[in-house]
Amino acid sequence: MDSSINVHIIPRLGSRKLNSVTPIVVERFLDELETDGVGRGNQVNIFRVLKAILRDAYGKGAMADDPVKGVQEPEYVREKAVIPSLAYVKKALQAADNFLALEIVMMVGCGLRNGEARAVNINNVVAGDVYRVHEQIHSNTHRPAKLKHRKAGEFRGVPLPRSVREAMERYEEKHGTTKGGYLLRGPSSYYTEPMEEMGCAGPVRRSTPHAVRGPVTLWGCA
Repeated sequence: MDSSINVHIIPRLGSRKLNSVTPIVVERFLDELETDGVGRGNQVNIFRVLKAILRDAYGKGAMADDPVKGVQEPEYVREKAVIPSLAYVKKALQAADNFLALEIVMMVGCGLRNGEARAVNINNVVAGDVYRVHEQIHSNTHRPAKLKHRKAGEFRGVPLPRSVREAMERYEEKHGTTKGGYLLRGPSSYYTEPMEEMGCAGPVRRSTPHAVRGPVTLWGCA
C-alpha cells in the first residue's frame, strides 16, 4: 500500500484539493498509469488503494460526490505461464551480460521471482545447499522490500543446487559483493528492473527475465 501511495498516487494527485478529484480525474489517472507502462496487476492494486482512500473521505463527508462512481477497475487477465525450454535458457544466458546471467541462473536454479533474484545475496546461503529468500528489489521503488505475499521479516528456504552455488561463488570471486553481501548492484547500489533490460540483447530482450523462472527439477541444474 505504501508504495502505491508514495510512488503513484501522491506524485500524480497529491497537489490536488480533495474536492477536485472526480471520476474523470480518476480515469485520467488510470490512463497515465497505462501510458507509463505500469502493469495491469499493479494498476488494479493501485486503483483499489486509491478507491479505498477516496471512498473513506466521501463516507466521512469530506467530498460532496462519490469520486469513483462509474469508474471501472482496470481489467487484469493473468497470462498463462509458459515454461521455456532448456535451449531457450541457454540462448538467454548467451545473450545476457554477467549481471543478468546470474539473475537468470537464480531464477532457473532456485525458482526465484525477478525481484528476489535481483536481491541475490551471498549471505543467504545456508549450510551450502539451502538459499534463504527474505527480500526482493522492488520493481517500482528500486529498493529492498519484503517478499510478495509475506509479512515483513518472513522468509522461505529453497534448495540451492551445487551448480547455482558455484555460479554465485564465481561471480563473487570476479566481481565481489557490496558490504551487505549483495552480488548484483548498480549505480544506486541495487540491481534494478531497468538494468535487466539493458543487460540482454537480441531476440530475448525484455521477455527473458520474466520467462525463465522455474523449478530446478525441470532444468537439470541440480
